[in-house]
Amino acid sequence: MGAGNYFQASDIAWSHSLLMDGVWAAILAAGYFLRHRYPRGAWVAFAAVLSHWLLDWIAHRPDMPLAPGTHTYFGLGLWTSVPATILIEGGFWLFAVVLYACANRPKGRAGVYAYWTVVAVLTLAWYGNIAGPPPRDPHTAPYVSLAFFSLAVAWAYWMNCLRPNAARSG
Repeated sequence: MGAGNYFQASDIAWSHSLLMDGVWAAILAAGYFLRHRYPRGAWVAFAAVLSHWLLDWIAHRPDMPLAPGTHTYFGLGLWTSVPATILIEGGFWLFAVVLYACANRPKGRAGVYAYWTVVAVLTLAWYGNIAGPPPRDPHTAPYVSLAFFSLAVAWAYWMNCLRPNAARSG
């Protein structure tokens, strides 16, 4: 059980290598800066995207490359232990949920329900990946995941509009 015991990462150098995560982080940070003219926010966006490699390095087995074309891989394999994954990733998730809820107040009931519903859906999806069986069709799993997380990002954007924080509303 658990993604770490059946997930085989392949061809991820363009999306998950340290070099490319740096490139994606720079592109997002530059776009954020050009739109908002807020350097601190751009640096936070850069760090958040770049942290993806560090978090994947902890979670993945040694399949994380430093750059496309390299043949040295890194990873500590957290995902191979369901209890450790629940404890560590779940702790990060709980911290993020509480931090966001404290930093952003809902505009009304829609903001409350939208937030806690997306938290519940993402938590269940995460738990299913951690402790559930492998997907029935591993060839379609990436497309289903992409569609699911694209909808989750759209939902999170909408939900975020219903929960303004002091920095955005001041």
